[in-house]
Amino acid sequence: MPVNENILDPECLTDEYKTLPDKTDGIMVITVEDVDFDALLEENGIDRSGYYGNELKGVILDSFLHTENSKSVFTDTVIGRRAYYDDPALNPPAVEIGGIVSYKEDNYVCNLVPKKTVDVYVPASMYFKKAAENIDSSTLSYSFGVFHTGDPKALEEKIGNLTANGDYHNCVVHNLSDSIAVMDTVSLMLNTAMYGFTILLTLIAMANIVNTISTAVLMRRQEFAMFRSVGMEEKGIRRMLLLETFLYGFRALLIGIPISLLLSYLMFNTIAGRVFAFEPDYPMYIIMIFAVFAVVGLCMLLSSNKIKNDNIIEALKEDAV
Repeated sequence: MPVNENILDPECLTDEYKTLPDKTDGIMVITVEDVDFDALLEENGIDRSGYYGNELKGVILDSFLHTENSKSVFTDTVIGRRAYYDDPALNPPAVEIGGIVSYKEDNYVCNLVPKKTVDVYVPASMYFKKAAENIDSSTLSYSFGVFHTGDPKALEEKIGNLTANGDYHNCVVHNLSDSIAVMDTVSLMLNTAMYGFTILLTLIAMANIVNTISTAVLMRRQEFAMFRSVGMEEKGIRRMLLLETFLYGFRALLIGIPISLLLSYLMFNTIAGRVFAFEPDYPMYIIMIFAVFAVVGLCMLLSSNKIKNDNIIEALKEDAV
């Protein structure tokens, strides 16, 4: 884990990640089997020939939170920089950044270490070759990644037997299946409560809108009857209601969107260790704008259909009484 941060200079980072040096949990150099390293390079259109020479070169993962199609973390300036301990001649050897790779969820190489770290991948053969120049190879340690299996207990026991009876020293085996099961259960409970509460509030709000608009339209029967009595056609009434729908929706959005942005920003500021700038979810806001006009317009249309066939004289009498 190099502690030198010259690969985290501001000029190597995009604007959204300028605060990355203060938020990262560390810089991890990860040794990858040569076959998998070559596959990673090929997937990102990088030539492998430059990574098996005299110098140790690696590629840096362009995702801090381990999400696909996320915003870039590094600029091309990071290429050619080196990551190392205080003395680049000591173990582990200095690693030159030769390229930038994207995060792929289905590629195990991209998930070998937790998120919120700066990940640099190097071919295993080259890493141990360079490390052996400064340290006895018998003292080098090796960490294997995560194994997925249908029977984690049996796999843990089998690996434990291999390490105990083989020519290994100071081996530790971690079984994360129980912890993952607990986290999945807690996550499911939180998601159920959150989405259930959101759906309930949405249904209550829609019911309130339908009731308010329906009541308002029914109470205006005399008004619509009067318009019809002076010759206004149904097309004209629909246009009037369409304008009112636009005004209702526009007023609701004029108040709701600023409040939503303010609350989102306040919630964003409560996140500890954030490394990216605040950015509203623009597609969601666009969807909500259409949804507001659709709900209000549908309610207005359904309510107007109830009085569409009203008798003009009866409607005027009813209101007068």
